[in-house]
Amino acid sequence: MQVKIILIHITLSVILFFLVNWLGSKSRSIGYVEFSSFTDDLESPLFNFFFRVVSPVVFIIIVSAIFYAFKLDYLVYKIFLITIYYFAIRWITIIALNRSSLTNWFRQLIIGLTSIGLSYLLYKTLIIEKKNILPDPGELANELWIIIILFLYNVLNKLSFQNQVYYNRKSNYIESRYEKFKKRYGVIVNNIIQNEKLKCLTYSIMIYEDFNRPTIVRAIENISFWLTKKEHTLGIMQVKTMKFINNKKSVVLGVKKIQAKYYELKKTLPEEENNEYNIAFKIFGDYNKDDKYVYQVNSIMESLEILKYQNITDSL
Repeated sequence: MQVKIILIHITLSVILFFLVNWLGSKSRSIGYVEFSSFTDDLESPLFNFFFRVVSPVVFIIIVSAIFYAFKLDYLVYKIFLITIYYFAIRWITIIALNRSSLTNWFRQLIIGLTSIGLSYLLYKTLIIEKKNILPDPGELANELWIIIILFLYNVLNKLSFQNQVYYNRKSNYIESRYEKFKKRYGVIVNNIIQNEKLKCLTYSIMIYEDFNRPTIVRAIENISFWLTKKEHTLGIMQVKTMKFINNKKSVVLGVKKIQAKYYELKKTLPEEENNEYNIAFKIFGDYNKDDKYVYQVNSIMESLEILKYQNITDSL
């Protein structure tokens, strides 16, 4: 019985993990993640902190009420452990997706401990007693204070803060990925592209593709390809192909695609449109037509230009 309860609680924690991700951003779990949004929330910080802390607590209250309603009282035993499992899954996922360096671990720890503490407190004072789990209309006598609290919350939530620590982590992440990819694939990039500004653009795409499709995800894509034999985007540069390609081959194909598009644009664009900004955006858009993708990769390129390409004379 104890093993059954643990397995059900772990399953519910997995459901909670995907539910929170879906609520946070409907497209985040299946598409490209905004580079600036995976681990830190500079806008509406109060809401984001509140959301991350309270979501697991609300979830276990609702689940407990459902269990009680269906006479499954035994499943409510130590249901606060779902919150612990949930944060364990979230942190393991961050590490597995190679996003540790972008994560404010102190903030993560504070959120986790606060949520776990609230879950345990409510379990001991509310959930464990079946009669307390559903609200009693006769006890809702503090409507005025609820309105005041909601008002203050809304006002405070409008504040946003420039988080220099996060921007430093983001810059360090971009720089470390650039150095790694330059060391591993620099010979390929240099053999195909001579324009330094275009190299910066290429590495920006590589960094963002790797961010969204890290090693563990690419391994799953490879398995899926071998099982289905259908067209997939494979490798670190996420090149669409009907044949299996490894990371190096994807870099060769991806860089050639970027170079070819660059030459095409230089020949065909009208003079008034032949500028760096327009060329970069059209290359990004050719690589992936999603508008959000274009702006996110451009953001990485702007950071990389400051970090590594300040002294170049080349232009697009």
